[in-house]
Amino acid sequence: MAIEPRERLILALDVPSADEAKRLLDRVRDSVAFVKIGLTFLSVHATGQTVRAAVEGRGRSAVKILAVTVLTSFDEADLVEMGIVESVRDTVLKRARLAISLGTDGVVASGVEASMIRRELGKNPIVVIPGIRPVGSSHDDQVRVTTPAGAIAAGGDYLVVGRAIRDAADPAEAARAIQAEIEVALTS
Repeated sequence: MAIEPRERLILALDVPSADEAKRLLDRVRDSVAFVKIGLTFLSVHATGQTVRAAVEGRGRSAVKILAVTVLTSFDEADLVEMGIVESVRDTVLKRARLAISLGTDGVVASGVEASMIRRELGKNPIVVIPGIRPVGSSHDDQVRVTTPAGAIAAGGDYLVVGRAIRDAADPAEAARAIQAEIEVALTS
């Protein structure tokens, strides 16, 4: 599956209103091919019951179902608080295996775990990586982050980027810079 660098970048329209989303899209123009407004893909929590229902509900539709493993803003302490005693790494892999075995098209996971997912589950599942931060950017509330190049090297198919583009002085230029980094990573 050959995916162009421009198509690998998904701009997260994580803004509070439709007007703000329109303004951001006007600023970015055609620098991005995809935006996340909830259903770029159908993403569901990576639990058996939820995944089974989504796969069954999809029927013969072409919608791609992605299972969210562990949020990139979570660390070990967050899992313990939720009653999960396994490590983040083990939880991500367990949830990814379950989701793929139940028929999802891929997973959403941090770049930290992406290479492990590729190694364990192969090249076929789609791997979408949020928590992308260009070198020198603030991590904000994200715990498990990676750079665009790191995400591609780890096996990511699509990268979800919000703040690094949304909050840039020139969002279109920020998107192009990330795409250039993706292109370099793909040729390395």
